[in-house]
Amino acid sequence: ITRVVRSTKDDGARCEQITPFLRRWMDQPDPLPERYTVPCDGRACGHLLYTDPAGEFFIISVVFPRGTSSGVHYHGQWGVIGILGGTDEETKYSRDASPDDVQIGQDCELTAVEKIYSPPGTITYLRPPLEGFHRVRAAGDETGVSLHILGGTPWKMQVGDIVGVVVAGLLMFFPLYVLHTSDLASNPGVPFAAIRLDHSA
Repeated sequence: ITRVVRSTKDDGARCEQITPFLRRWMDQPDPLPERYTVPCDGRACGHLLYTDPAGEFFIISVVFPRGTSSGVHYHGQWGVIGILGGTDEETKYSRDASPDDVQIGQDCELTAVEKIYSPPGTITYLRPPLEGFHRVRAAGDETGVSLHILGGTPWKMQVGDIVGVVVAGLLMFFPLYVLHTSDLASNPGVPFAAIRLDHSA
């Protein structure tokens, strides 16, 4: 993976070349130790597995207890995600105008364009800026567990998520409020920026 990241500058090509490595990892009988597949104190969290010394990528396992969601958030870097357990419900959002950089204060009108249900074994991608906004929910009866190989650093990811939540929330307060309220009627929601990143690995 390090070789691919260092030698490939195009995000799409990078994601494609990383895919077989992630597939091989996912096909192992036990892809992760159990401690990296459980929530943190009953809450959604990310277990940090590896950080590239050069700061170009990192790997985490993300755990969503049944029914919890990330809230709408933005990823400013590429990503390759493999579903290990549970059913992942991903709602993708588009922007009419998508500048290369997303900053607080920019106009940001989001439109839900697609909802995808991914069972274990599925591999999905993050390719911003056009495919940077999404919302993830553990839709099945089991805890959702996924492997994420993401560009950048964990710190940049968390800052980017906060930016995405703030921008989307400021400009889409009412529709997001309605969606969030309807979710809470049956399922608790967890803003992704508030998800605890476990560095104990």
